[in-house]
Amino acid sequence: MQSLQPSLPLSSTGTSEENCLVFLQENLLGQFTLNRPRLMSGRAGICYFCPRCGDIWGRIVFEHRAAQGLEFAWERVSCEKHPDALGTVAGSLLTGPLFFLLDYFPRAVLQREFIIHMNRS
Repeated sequence: MQSLQPSLPLSSTGTSEENCLVFLQENLLGQFTLNRPRLMSGRAGICYFCPRCGDIWGRIVFEHRAAQGLEFAWERVSCEKHPDALGTVAGSLLTGPLFFLLDYFPRAVLQREFIIHMNRS
């Protein structure tokens, strides 16, 4: 039986890896390699949507899956300009179940997250 899940490239150790790109608006902020093949299975990445202004202010793109034309998952998180009472940190890529990405984010993304979270308090 043929699998409907996209197959990911294998690393030198034989594990599945996904190259991920982090964008703010249209600007590439950084990239990282994710070695959790079941994460967001069947999705091309994550779009961050501001419910107040309607802007898609950020994206994490799973390169291999996006190239296959898969759909993106949506995260409803306010942009930095529109803090709200959703219980999220406006403009943060670390929402809900995505906190584990902290272990993978490149330095530029970590620095941005640190500043956003420090400014919230």
